Amino acid sequence: MDYTRHTSLFKYNKVDREGNGQIGLTAEEARKYYLDENYQTYFVEYIGDLPNEISNVDFAHIYMTNRFFALLFVKKGMISEVLRMFPQIINLERSAPFTLLGMSETGDVADIIINREDTSLNGSGVLVAIIATGIDYLNPRFMNSDNTTRIFTIWDQSINDGNIPQGLLFGTQFSRENINEAIKVSESGGNPYDIENHRDEVGYGTAIAGIVGGKNLRDMDIITSFAPNCEFVIIKLKSMKKSNAELWGIENYEQGVYDSNDVVAAFRYVDELQQRLRRPVVVYSATGTNLGGHDGGAIAERYIDSITINRNLIFATSTGDQGNTPIHLRETFPQGSIEKQVKIQVSEEEKNLNFFLYVIAPDQVSIGIISPNGDRIERVNIEPINGAEVTLTLGGSSITIQYFTEKKGPGVNRLDQRLDFFIRNTAGGVWTIIIFGDYVLNGEYDLWLEQKQFLKGNTGFIDAIPNTTLMTPSTATNIVVCSTYNQVEGKLYIDSGKGFTRDGRIVPTIAIPGQNIRTIVANNKSVIMSGPAVTGAVLAGIVTLMYQWGVVLGYDINIYYSKIKSYFISSTTKEKNQEYPNIETGFGVLNIKKLFQTLNEASKLQDGAERHETIELDCKEGSGLFICIPRDIYKRIKAIL
Repeated sequence: MDYTRHTSLFKYNKVDREGNGQIGLTAEEARKYYLDENYQTYFVEYIGDLPNEISNVDFAHIYMTNRFFALLFVKKGMISEVLRMFPQIINLERSAPFTLLGMSETGDVADIIINREDTSLNGSGVLVAIIATGIDYLNPRFMNSDNTTRIFTIWDQSINDGNIPQGLLFGTQFSRENINEAIKVSESGGNPYDIENHRDEVGYGTAIAGIVGGKNLRDMDIITSFAPNCEFVIIKLKSMKKSNAELWGIENYEQGVYDSNDVVAAFRYVDELQQRLRRPVVVYSATGTNLGGHDGGAIAERYIDSITINRNLIFATSTGDQGNTPIHLRETFPQGSIEKQVKIQVSEEEKNLNFFLYVIAPDQVSIGIISPNGDRIERVNIEPINGAEVTLTLGGSSITIQYFTEKKGPGVNRLDQRLDFFIRNTAGGVWTIIIFGDYVLNGEYDLWLEQKQFLKGNTGFIDAIPNTTLMTPSTATNIVVCSTYNQVEGKLYIDSGKGFTRDGRIVPTIAIPGQNIRTIVANNKSVIMSGPAVTGAVLAGIVTLMYQWGVVLGYDINIYYSKIKSYFISSTTKEKNQEYPNIETGFGVLNIKKLFQTLNEASKLQDGAERHETIELDCKEGSGLFICIPRDIYKRIKAIL
């Protein structure tokens, strides 16, 4: 079958408004700056004629990814000047540190209750994109019965000596043909990595792929797998660029940290692949960050929302693994008060610390700081200009504060105030942030620390609250999100992120069991895994089956994220005396058997009626209008004309 997307209205041509050719950097030029440690990379959303305007300076360069988003390369130390000069930049994010969602080995006994039940759905016809650490492509669980691969393509961002995907700046793309050739070499006793030098060194991405769509090889060989006939698109993320990591003080972190720019590049890669193939694609990015306003306003989330206008492309993820950490604080100015104090306990082991203050427009605040030894800055003087920055010294600590206005998600026309704090050489003890209400109408504000992977010891807000500990990008608007349920103990998994979003949307939609799930890692080793990454993989596998049912088999060709949410909500199990929806499990714990019964009943209603699985589309552009019609009808019209 042939599926399509109405893309012509949104395709961006890199020519200026007079049609005079290339504006901004070419891919080859951008590649040089992207990998240059003397330049720091930012993801920006802009208006107006920024690309032409910025070409007049020599310390900043721009590479457009589409009509509204771009990569901005800036010499170290020059970003404040860039933001002063170019007010066309309405959203800017430093390349944020993403980490892998939590997943760990948890025992020898698998919970076999979590499975596909008796459904005949198997993921056939659907592509699943997994953004993580790669895959063991030699594992027979990811092959067809004839030993050819089920992997459509691999983009390994960590290898820079091969075929770079068109329009992207780095990495190496391996085709299905490359992978099949490597498999044959391996079967004959040769070295497959001479052909296809891609590896999943840690086994994380392989474990994820096993849950989504690994095949059982024998009758008694049981791993939890939902879509064993799907095909894979694999993106292996490269490690974070050192100059970008320095912006966060995590340049010495060695446990796996990735650039948000590279994650968004992976989104773009999958989106463009889907446009070419015109097939349904499910995307699972098993990574997240605690940065952003947790309201869909982060650029990665806005990018997801912009590309998922296509109903054959859907993102699925879990709420992440920050729920049991004191990383979030929400406060309200008491009636008549214009000052509040926020206290942060900082471990003696902590070297650097990042935290972020979000204030809902039109409120405006200013801040003061008291160090653990009592040194204080009464009120920081920082200009209310997007990107304004001030660096202060307090005791032996250096404190950088940067001011931003941040555009909110779809349908919200306001610019909130955001203050980013970065303390280097952080003194241990209790830090106090004084928040002055210069103009207060709403009176509510939020603070988040960076994700727990970068925190030491007992660092956290003293009066932290557990809600809105969702990781970005799970607070995007057009995404399907679940929390992690410990079905063995009958309660929320301890680290599972909790809702709702800062703007009050109900996330998660549902909870899915994620405790003691059997999968595989490198060398086909069987393991029992638990955690939010496991839950996200289960969710992605189930969504894959729903796409097969709806789009490939034609039972609901208009299925998309909101319809999938509706199917999920109607297939939940709820506890008595529990209010729903709630911040832990949304509308309840997904009953997988009930979900497939619902789809089966819907199938019976459709059987006998006209379905759409045989419709093939030809799409032609003319006079700015994009038209899609059934192929057999198109051929008849063309024959007449």
